[in-house]
This record gives sequence, structure tokens and C-alpha cells, in this order.
Amino acid sequence: MQANLRASPNLDAEIVGAAQVNDQINLIGQTADAQWYLMDTNAWIFAQLVAAPPTALPVVDPATVTAPAGVLLPTATPIGQEAAPTAAPVVAEA
Repeated sequence: MQANLRASPNLDAEIVGAAQVNDQINLIGQTADAQWYLMDTNAWIFAQLVAAPPTALPVVDPATVTAPAGVLLPTATPIGQEAAPTAAPVVAEA
């Protein structure tokens, strides 16, 4: 299962990456309602997708966090059309 990482703590926010089951992520903060965790990459992950999070993370105001640059995600190609070649995305280690 994959967890989408968001630019801000909102399910409608831009997807800026993904984490896989058993990936190690570094949490540095949380929203006031503890529904979202801030990672050291400035991406947000929904709290219910994190197993055994640390306790007593500092509360972070999302308005003060610079959103990470988005990641190029694959897009569907309509049937009968060829996809234009694209550069391979650069993936940074989390």
C-alpha cells in the first residue's frame, strides 16, 4: 500500500511524493488536531497512515511551512495516442 505525501495537511493538497509500507519516515511536527504529521522533507502525511508515531511532536502551523516542490507523476495517455518522451523524474531518498 502506498501513502501519498501532500504539500499541505489537506487531502485536496498537491501530491508531492509517496511512502511505501515499511518505509522509514522522519516526523518533525504535527497539526494542532494531530491529524497530520510533518516530515523532515516538509511534506505532510495523514496520521492514520503512520504506524507507531513518536509522542509529543511539536505543533506546527501549516502556514509557516514551505511546501516541497511537486513530483512529476505519471499521467494516462488516451488510447490511440502515443505519449511524448519525458525526462526521468529525480527521486530523492527520504
